[in-house]
Amino acid sequence: MSKRISIFMFTLVLILSFVSCSENKSMQPTVGPTIQATDMPETVTTHSPEETNTDSETILYDNPDFGITLEFPAHWKDKYVVEVVDNKLIVYSKNTMEWSNTRYTVPHGELFRIVRTEEDLSEEDLLSFDFRSKILLKTDTYTYYQMIGNGYEGPYPKEEYPELYEEYMQMFDESKSVLSSVGVYEP
Repeated sequence: MSKRISIFMFTLVLILSFVSCSENKSMQPTVGPTIQATDMPETVTTHSPEETNTDSETILYDNPDFGITLEFPAHWKDKYVVEVVDNKLIVYSKNTMEWSNTRYTVPHGELFRIVRTEEDLSEEDLLSFDFRSKILLKTDTYTYYQMIGNGYEGPYPKEEYPELYEEYMQMFDESKSVLSSVGVYEP
């Protein structure tokens, strides 16, 4: 008798899972038009960096709305894109992003993402929902933390795009120093 109940419950869960997935169209893969800069939602803002010194080894990026500053390596000039969506600042490899726009409906090439929250989070709090995240900065108002992406977002197959792959990987590796430069924006 208990074996029949177990089989019945398993079958019921399987059927409900299938029905739920088939009714939820957002769970189904879709093919759509490629994303262009003009197609981005209104909540996205792209900021241009301010160069404080052309002889400098870094590019100072100020974002007064988001409340932080970053220092990018000088050789990143014209090679990155910064987008702010809600309370997330996302930095992309520009060339990888442009490559992906011709192939996919969502941009690829994310190097890192900084999330801003009004919650006074600790490292222990982050462990409860994303063990890979790390607090970068705390102010009286916000906690800024690095949110690790889902993994490699460079060109693939990498063998077909070796120069683009090398550029993405170099920028990805250098992102650690950019993240360590996060500071409070002061006008």
